[in-house]
Amino acid sequence: MNIRYTEDVNIVGSNTSLPRTWYTSGYVTDVFQATMYFPSNLTSSTKLRLWLRNNATKGWYLKGEYDVQTAGDQKYITADGLTSPDMSGIVYFDFTLSELDQTLPVELSSFIVNVNYQNYVQILWVTQSETELSGFRIYRGVSDDLSSALDLGIFIPATNTSEPKYYVYTDKEIDASGTYYYWLECMDINANSTFYGPKELIFHPGVDGNNIPVLEGINSIYPNPFNPDTTIRFGVLESSTVKAIVYNNRGQKVCEPINGYYDKGTYSYIWNATDSYGRRLSNGIYILSLQVGSKTYIRKMAILK
Repeated sequence: MNIRYTEDVNIVGSNTSLPRTWYTSGYVTDVFQATMYFPSNLTSSTKLRLWLRNNATKGWYLKGEYDVQTAGDQKYITADGLTSPDMSGIVYFDFTLSELDQTLPVELSSFIVNVNYQNYVQILWVTQSETELSGFRIYRGVSDDLSSALDLGIFIPATNTSEPKYYVYTDKEIDASGTYYYWLECMDINANSTFYGPKELIFHPGVDGNNIPVLEGINSIYPNPFNPDTTIRFGVLESSTVKAIVYNNRGQKVCEPINGYYDKGTYSYIWNATDSYGRRLSNGIYILSLQVGSKTYIRKMAILK
């Protein structure tokens, strides 16, 4: 993974932000750690907030607060438990730092589009906080040009809460194979809009019987978000050892629900959201890492209570 930075007017939008943004690119299959260095004269604070922006959604969200360390004439913060924001394994997003009083009107931490076990398109997004929001609209297109996309005609009201909020919408209207693109519109109470996306989805209609093709990796997690359990559907193209590991949002392993040898085929596993000791997990975001032979597939899961 590569990390580089530029010095600019900080895009989070406050004079209290550090005038520096770090850009990352590369590929990871697991959680990772990143350290951001900056000149000592940029801030006298002993703790800073770390913001992440997924370049696929263009949305900033707060990762957490970190202690500032000193190394010679530089300062730095170190953040662990980081993952690819869209869970594809591709790391292409930005970091920036701010003082503790820096806030955002909307913090969008996830925007995910996938196909559920019923072969419908499921759109999931998670906000960390909302302020003076009216609601959300969803658009679908057959190209990555937003101007030609179709408004799906649904409006989902915002909750304007300071707590994480999970939204799910199911699109049952497409029935033809092809590549589709989805956008999420966030509208504030003054009718100003911010668009996130596009998220690309390659769709194939379901077929019955033994003609169903095997798609290797995580096919679906449904429902997601869920409570108390969810079904993990996965595919194996050739006989392999399959291992599933669940991590919490700090990158700590909490359980290993699947570990065995599987022949070619598609399988379903019902996970009851418990750790390795059988204890019920708390609500929040978790990361499923599925290893099929030498390949690893990653997907986010959200437990609601």
